[in-house]
Amino acid sequence: MMEDCFEEYARERGFAYGLPTPQGVLYSKEVAPVKVGADSPNFIKARAMAFERAFQDGVAKLMMDFVGKEMVTISREYFADKSDDIYEKESSVDDASRRIAEKATLLAERELDAALVELGVPPEDLEQKSVTERRNLLTDRIVKNSVKKALGDSSGIVPVCTFECVDERGGYSVGVVFRFDQKSREIARCLARKVRPPACRPGAPVASLLPPKEALVNQFGVRVVIDEEGMPALLSFAQYGVENSKDSRLQQRNQEHALRQAESLADQQMTLFVNSAIQAEELSETGEAEIEDAIHFDNGEGLRQSVVQYTDRLRSVSQRKGSDSLAGRRTLVKRILPHASGHKVAVVVRMWSFSNLDQVRKTLQPPKKPAEAQPRKKNPIKVEPAVRKGRTYDF
Repeated sequence: MMEDCFEEYARERGFAYGLPTPQGVLYSKEVAPVKVGADSPNFIKARAMAFERAFQDGVAKLMMDFVGKEMVTISREYFADKSDDIYEKESSVDDASRRIAEKATLLAERELDAALVELGVPPEDLEQKSVTERRNLLTDRIVKNSVKKALGDSSGIVPVCTFECVDERGGYSVGVVFRFDQKSREIARCLARKVRPPACRPGAPVASLLPPKEALVNQFGVRVVIDEEGMPALLSFAQYGVENSKDSRLQQRNQEHALRQAESLADQQMTLFVNSAIQAEELSETGEAEIEDAIHFDNGEGLRQSVVQYTDRLRSVSQRKGSDSLAGRRTLVKRILPHASGHKVAVVVRMWSFSNLDQVRKTLQPPKKPAEAQPRKKNPIKVEPAVRKGRTYDF
């Protein structure tokens, strides 16, 4: 059932998962089960958690693929056989790091030293190292430079669609389709640097891009779209379960509470998206020391686990940070909708765009002070010396 949804989505748009389109766009997919039944009061929350698991797992898989491909790109510069066999689709980055270590043993000492210097190792650091140590250092540098580059690319991974399906046993699952290309990478870079990106071809009004009302309950996470001014915009889809009550006044309060929580979640998702872009951008430029301390592997073992743990920690840090980059957020949808399971769901869609930010900046900009009028110069008063008359002075 979920695979049918994935394949229909790909067929309608003319792409294959895992293969770049002629325009250089890469699509991927991931699915995670909802871990409680539809009769649980925590069912709506569990759906959101399933989306989060699918999202993190999908990003981790793409990240591993980026690391492996970058290993090939860097290794081609130093190994004579072009090294296309270092990493192949569906193979492990642990295997790739082992193959790099094997190829390093074939380099002559002069080639080894030249490669290390080009990778940023000071020549004086090599003088006291044995050939074996230098070969291990080459593997370490290639792998960690690959992780650094892949971290920057990962900021361009965005979810473009989510699905929710129920199997024959009544179990629910959430599926996510991801998109990556250089355009989304550039948008993330502009978000990180708080600069206005080059205008794209104008898109449709953002509100017209929302799915039909009945499909809103199946949407999770942040989308990147282009608004009618040709500027990138973020759409954040969030949900929160409504606790049922037979008392009408209490039920009304429950619905208002759920809508407030959903709105807060929508804002948190956008903040996390922007913070993750900022962090990935910073680490891709100046993160050598942090990556050096965080990424560990031994003879090819443990690299994948180390990278996953590191990216999970980065995401956790991003969740705790605030963001001052998203002034001008507004609500497009805020309503209570029924779910197929019988639960009621508070659904909120929040939007932010560079166009909004420009308007807010103009509003918050203090008015220019009128030029102060220069004081009018008075004619100097000529004071005549007093003339003494008797015991007084006349002025």
